[in-house]
Amino acid sequence: GLGDVYKRQIYQWVCEHYDVAQKDTIIFEDAIYAVKAAKETDCYVYGMKDSSNSTVWNEICEMADDIIC
Repeated sequence: GLGDVYKRQIYQWVCEHYDVAQKDTIIFEDAIYAVKAAKETDCYVYGMKDSSNSTVWNEICEMADDIIC
């Protein structure tokens, strides 16, 4: 949806703003929608486990490049 596009654009904007290539950027996220949006960039994405994402943790694990429990 539009929210995912907006979030992906935020990651892209941050990389451009700080003049850092997406492939050289690491993103840490705990929300599944944010992990999904971040994965649509060329950034490396860590999924972070917390008490709010236990019901979707398996999906985050499958989507993220790596995880932090």
